[in-house]
Amino acid sequence: MDDQFIAPFVVMEEGFRPEVEKAELEIFPETITAKADYTLMDSVSYRVMNLKLDFLDEFENPIDGEFILSITDADQVVEMNQGIRLEQSMNWLDGVLPETFQSNLSHPVEYGISLKGKFTPENKRRGLIQPITIVRGDLEDYGQVMTDSSGYFWATGLSYQETAQIAVAAVNEKLRPFGSVELEPISKPEFEVDFPKLTYRKVPISSKDYFLDTSGEYILMEEFVKEGSKEENEKSLWLGYGKPDRVMSNKQLSMSVSMGNVLLRMGLSPQTDKLGNFNFGLKTGAPLLIIDGVKFAFLDNLEFKEIIDSYQPQELESVGVYTFSSSVFGMAGFAGVIVLITKRGQSFTNNPDKKFNSEGFQFFSIPGFTAFPEFPRNPPADQYLRKKPTIFWEPKAKTSNGGFQVAVKVPYGINRFRIQVEGRTLDGEVIYKVIE
Repeated sequence: MDDQFIAPFVVMEEGFRPEVEKAELEIFPETITAKADYTLMDSVSYRVMNLKLDFLDEFENPIDGEFILSITDADQVVEMNQGIRLEQSMNWLDGVLPETFQSNLSHPVEYGISLKGKFTPENKRRGLIQPITIVRGDLEDYGQVMTDSSGYFWATGLSYQETAQIAVAAVNEKLRPFGSVELEPISKPEFEVDFPKLTYRKVPISSKDYFLDTSGEYILMEEFVKEGSKEENEKSLWLGYGKPDRVMSNKQLSMSVSMGNVLLRMGLSPQTDKLGNFNFGLKTGAPLLIIDGVKFAFLDNLEFKEIIDSYQPQELESVGVYTFSSSVFGMAGFAGVIVLITKRGQSFTNNPDKKFNSEGFQFFSIPGFTAFPEFPRNPPADQYLRKKPTIFWEPKAKTSNGGFQVAVKVPYGINRFRIQVEGRTLDGEVIYKVIE
């Protein structure tokens, strides 16, 4: 199990915190360094921390990555350093593997909610190797996978909360369902390993640590009007999906000779019509194509090329490509996503010509991820911000040109902050940094 990382964490009831013996932090050689710079500004109800993080490789060059950022009250949140760290678990990569080493994962790597099942044709002439179409709701998400020689199929990449109706069927050349499918029940994975344990004591948090004296003078601030920010404008431009991994602007498009040249510069292979190997070799079709908000479902490579070639670069306002961040599109974006914003187009979300015809499909109720409240980031400006152990949490932070900036509203009365960064670069290098 040396090639698998298991990290326990403490779930503590409200009003208590874990207490551990102070231990020296184990120093690991840093391939990626994270540098922090911040300023604190006072307002009436809270302070504002303007935090800037820079990530550099061993040659001091900016490097991009994805990470979890947490800012906590260092007097209340305990660093559970007990030799269970990702860097330590990856030490085996630098050693020589024994001849008896095996790495057979009992469960495949999943990229979201997954389905596993078996297809049975109505007659043997049809064969067991068939494309299986999977649709969530009314084309809210969709995808196709192939069965193996025994009729089994496995699909991953669905992403939704609560329970959804999933339609599944094998379809013929005329897009008519045939045969039947049976899904395997979703069960908890079984681990035949000894889980690591943490040693700690449970101690109550003193109520005085969360009492703030609000008496005294107040300052009446002037009213102001907030204009639309650049970030909000970009979010609107890209239909709420967030900024793409790669963007070509109107100026760059005006100098391009053809759409083939545009897509080549954006990373699309002219031989395979694929956006690189971002899904670890799994068989995928053409990338999801979205034009002015319209999703074009179930395109084969020829249809994809015909639609793309019907445009000229000069007709487009911008082109965006999603690869690493394509998970927001669910299973439909598993092969990557290309978004075209035209100069004359108008963004809308539904394509009236692409309504889902569910006749002949089998429907299954599949549980999704549990809904959870977003971390509160914009407290009312006229109310004092209550002290709390976790001041800020961003589980999906991403760098831009090696940097990341955020403005965090923090309560008065906190003496020490702990800034913790955990993640990986786009090349898979570990990022870990704790700054107090």
